Amino acid sequence: MADLPRVFFDGNDGSDETGWELHFDTSEADVARSPGGPRNGLLVRLYSPGELEWDAVLRFERERGMWVGMRCGPITVLDVTASG
Repeated sequence: MADLPRVFFDGNDGSDETGWELHFDTSEADVARSPGGPRNGLLVRLYSPGELEWDAVLRFERERGMWVGMRCGPITVLDVTASG
């Protein structure tokens, strides 16, 4: 599988039930750079630098006026103590 587009998220803004909110400037820029442009159903990798990452499906929430990422893969906890 090709590398997925990476999209910044904050693990305090959302949930698996409601989606992970992608409203930060960095998140919005990452979403906008998605190959072919952002669209519902696009598979991406959400990341929180030095903490967590997982695969998610983009969904535009019209009521909230923002993109959210719906987790669809296992959580990877990044080892911030590893050197290299």
